[in-house]
Amino acid sequence: MLTKHEVHHETKRDSLCPFIIHPWVKGGNLVSNWHSNVEVICTLWGELTLQYDDETMTLNGGDISVIGSNALHRVTAGHTKEYHCIIIDSQFCKENGIDTDGVAFEKKFVDSNTHTLCCRVAECYNTYVSEPKEVNVAKLRAAVLLLLIDIFENHRIPDTYTARARNNTSEQYVKNVISYLAGRYMEKVTLDRLAEMCGVTKCHLSREFKKYTGQTVMTYLNLLRCKNAQRMIRDGSSITEAAINVGFDDLSYFSKTYKRLIGTTPTEAKGG
Repeated sequence: MLTKHEVHHETKRDSLCPFIIHPWVKGGNLVSNWHSNVEVICTLWGELTLQYDDETMTLNGGDISVIGSNALHRVTAGHTKEYHCIIIDSQFCKENGIDTDGVAFEKKFVDSNTHTLCCRVAECYNTYVSEPKEVNVAKLRAAVLLLLIDIFENHRIPDTYTARARNNTSEQYVKNVISYLAGRYMEKVTLDRLAEMCGVTKCHLSREFKKYTGQTVMTYLNLLRCKNAQRMIRDGSSITEAAINVGFDDLSYFSKTYKRLIGTTPTEAKGG
């Protein structure tokens, strides 16, 4: 059984507000992930790169992407952009009569009405955060539901495509590798071992992994290690402790890799 690489625990903490809604205004280099929840990315201005299944696309101001259940995706963004990221818990969808499991949506589109609805959700969320009273929760839930109805009615892809897209063997073993690395990133990992686990050649695994994540296996592994090292350093670990604990045995190589993939130095993580 596949393990979901990303579980949105935040959506479970408040049954009346099972959403994650945030603006992105800084650069980012996220690891590839998938989850059961619907995710809407609404670009306000600037440019970002979205790896969605086996496609790499550029989103500019006004572009929208809806990431369906269990679709592999990764966002890479520079510093000159801003967008809304709206993640809607799958259980909220089902409770309102809309089952999004296995449903695929348009990967990139422009729709002024959908854009307005996304901005309304963000506005209601900000009001709810500043004044968490019952009426503001209700307004936020209503705004999210209107957005959900809109994307389900106007930007859904036929079921025949959905079934074919989610039944892709290459995608499944790429997910297996991601799940494996999520729990073993601190260990010595070889491409030979991963290819053997998937029952494919190293060349085939390398090609398909790059196609679905936009990264090589080793770059993905190092980014995962650096992200965890960043968390450890912020939680109080020394840079040396963090480097060793995530699988780096060369501190100089760790520092260079961290700077290349995260964009800052490990020392800056300790200060931030």
